[in-house]
Amino acid sequence: MTGQVKEELLTRWGELGVVVHEGQIAFRPTLLRAEEFLAEPHSFTYTDVAGHLQTLAMPAQSLAFTFCRLPIVYVYGQHAQIEVRFVDGRTETILGTTVDKTLSQHIFQHTEQIHALVVTTAVS
Repeated sequence: MTGQVKEELLTRWGELGVVVHEGQIAFRPTLLRAEEFLAEPHSFTYTDVAGHLQTLAMPAQSLAFTFCRLPIVYVYGQHAQIEVRFVDGRTETILGTTVDKTLSQHIFQHTEQIHALVVTTAVS
């Protein structure tokens, strides 16, 4: 990668608000604009941690990207929270914007236990 490509990647991570601090992943998308979110429902295709092509249904007013091959979906809402969707069908809701160290380690290590994160945010 050239220096410019690396700089653009780091800039985009900053815009998406992905922060890793003391082993915890946090989502603070303060630089995102409303125009970056989907106007209509759409599908998001990505390669999962096992290397398989997957498709995720996206609602209107959402935005998706992958981090460590895990799909992250931003949706509008009143309160900041993260819904952790596990591969076995369970869900866990975290109030706030930070994933704890244990779950963050599962993401970093590609353990295939987490299917997706849905981050509710109030982006303006």
